[in-house]
Amino acid sequence: MRAADYFLPRGQLLQWHGQAGQCLQVCDGLVVLEELLWVEEQLLQPSQRLGPGSCYVLHSSGWVTLTALGDAQLRLPACPPSAAPARWWARGLARVCRAAKTLGGWPLRLGQSG
Repeated sequence: MRAADYFLPRGQLLQWHGQAGQCLQVCDGLVVLEELLWVEEQLLQPSQRLGPGSCYVLHSSGWVTLTALGDAQLRLPACPPSAAPARWWARGLARVCRAAKTLGGWPLRLGQSG
């Protein structure tokens, strides 16, 4: 998902299918956020009141509803692609391997002292 800015007049709803870990920023105004959550085979829809400067991270993937209690300015920052953590892990491991080769410790031998 790409970053998006929204202006909601009082009483307007915004609904979207959010991803777990996605962030919502309230730049101005007051909104009520409702997120659908499954807890032990029960569907819950807790509501959270968010004011200016608030940031909320979605607990799980699913439908989210925002209701503007007054004129509100919102921002939905871009979400990293789901494959990003795997790429970060692979790059980090490659850097460790290069460092070990540079230091003369390749192949790594665990449990042996110099």
